Amino acid sequence: GDAAPVMSLPPLRRPAPPPGSSPVAAKMFGVPPSPTRASSPTRRPPGSAGGLPDMQAPARPAAPWVDAGHEAQVLLARARSALLRRPRARGNWVQAFARYDVSGAGLLGCRQFEAFLESLRLGLSHAEVRIVAETLAGPRAGVGNGGVSLGAFSEAITHAVPSDQKFGEQWAFDMAGALAGKTLDGLGAFKGRDHREVLSSLPPPPAELGMSAAGLVERLLLWLPKTPDGDVDWPSAEEWRATALEPWRR
Repeated sequence: GDAAPVMSLPPLRRPAPPPGSSPVAAKMFGVPPSPTRASSPTRRPPGSAGGLPDMQAPARPAAPWVDAGHEAQVLLARARSALLRRPRARGNWVQAFARYDVSGAGLLGCRQFEAFLESLRLGLSHAEVRIVAETLAGPRAGVGNGGVSLGAFSEAITHAVPSDQKFGEQWAFDMAGALAGKTLDGLGAFKGRDHREVLSSLPPPPAELGMSAAGLVERLLLWLPKTPDGDVDWPSAEEWRATALEPWRR
């Protein structure tokens, strides 16, 4: 028969950053906000505008990732960042999806989707992969036994925005930068060290946050690349941090 058509997806882009640096990080380290950068309008799922349904588009159920909690949204944002940094030598992630779609239905069940994510080596631990898979393809995602399509995965990582913007990616970049500034080799200098020991050197959070130092560490840990077993992958964390230092590219 005829060969199956290759699916085409819109190019993956990092969302525009919020203006300036994180006010939480600026207060913790006593530094002035970084220069303001122009931001773009928040990107929303297709079929919506300003938070309201597009009346020209047919109604459809909300995508499973839309109501996901802060943790799942951060993991989806990390997956996006890792795919944007992914070397071409590792292959095309669209083709990787097709390799795990053994039925040819264009859908991956939860366990298949976990295996697909693991194969991409996105800096997610086994536990984090399971959270993403259950968010998009598990029973709680409301997709029944249908699974998740490549388009749904692409949409999720394109539009995912952490629900608590005080602890968004800009805050994590600022915190990681403060840690990296204590060494000559950036975050890579912490390779082999226990991440909780490293992160214990962070200053305490401002009192008005109402958050313990341990809670702050957990928030930052969400953003840091991991080994499969859940340790922080410090060299990969330095690569991630370095993306914040590059000139902004649209």
